[in-house]
Amino acid sequence: MTNFFKAALCASIFFLAGASAKVNRTNAVLTVLEQHKDLTAFYELFNSTGDGIGLPEPAFEERFNDNNVGLDFTILAPTNKAIAKVHGLTEKLTTAAGYPLLTTLLRTHILPGKLAPYDLYNKNVVSIEGFSIHIDLKGDITTNSGLTKSDVRAGTQARLLKDKRGNPIRVPASNGVVYKIDNILDPLLTYFGEDSARNHRSLPTIKHSPSKSMKDILAADPETSHARELLYTVAPWFPRDRLDMSFSGRRAKENSKVVYLVPSNEALKSFTKVAEAPGNADATRFFLMAGFGRMDGKHIKGRAGFKLEVEGGRVMNAEVEKRECGSNGCVWRIGRVIDSVYGLL
Repeated sequence: MTNFFKAALCASIFFLAGASAKVNRTNAVLTVLEQHKDLTAFYELFNSTGDGIGLPEPAFEERFNDNNVGLDFTILAPTNKAIAKVHGLTEKLTTAAGYPLLTTLLRTHILPGKLAPYDLYNKNVVSIEGFSIHIDLKGDITTNSGLTKSDVRAGTQARLLKDKRGNPIRVPASNGVVYKIDNILDPLLTYFGEDSARNHRSLPTIKHSPSKSMKDILAADPETSHARELLYTVAPWFPRDRLDMSFSGRRAKENSKVVYLVPSNEALKSFTKVAEAPGNADATRFFLMAGFGRMDGKHIKGRAGFKLEVEGGRVMNAEVEKRECGSNGCVWRIGRVIDSVYGLL
């Protein structure tokens, strides 16, 4: 994950230094999304980052939508139809809790430079977010090819839409170009990897430790030491206070439904020191806490309201390695970082 975190950090530094005093957004790439009737839903995701000001936040508007900056960009833009087919996704991504995931996905769809089709085909292009994008000669798009050892091959995630002549549909912009695609890309699945349901058919037996809190359970497991270290850096209140809290009185029974899916040291091996940097803290915090929530039938309601499906011995893309339940909830150690949009895109 080093490349990904470096990219996020660079984006933060860019705006600490300051961008243009007045944005010239005429026909720039985000303006093209806003004005193209088939791409407005994707623009609204950018716009939602502006917290109601009517424009995307400066990290998007000033960096990617200002002709004064003098840089060109290529956007792979999912159509309105592509976004509409993922029911409820927009609502979750545009919550305050979902913001780090939203910005990660948005920057994945932005490539540096004004790229012609021959610049894209059969080449690996690194997105602004730091993930690798590959488009084959048919227009099939994959992410992070060959990067992470995974039980399941992710395959094609989206396709370039083409005109009647078989050419990619290109919408020109003053500072780049926009290509239409038929689906939202999920770089997290190919970055974190996926454990096969076939290889992990059942959950491990629960170890009951009624004298321990979730905080105690987490602290006692040497295989989650990296997660603890990162949490105490980017969200110290979570391991120190939240994992030590419990419901009482009439709500005492709710303790048994609280679950924290904590990534193992192996799952977090790419979360280096750079992950702790201020510019990366939001993303690190989201991924570490994506699996904290409440058990509800065969799923866990995780961060930002995402349903984390339990199937066989997995939750979403991750094998469950160990389960231990204490006085205020259960800690499940998992072998991958959770991809909250797994199976949705």
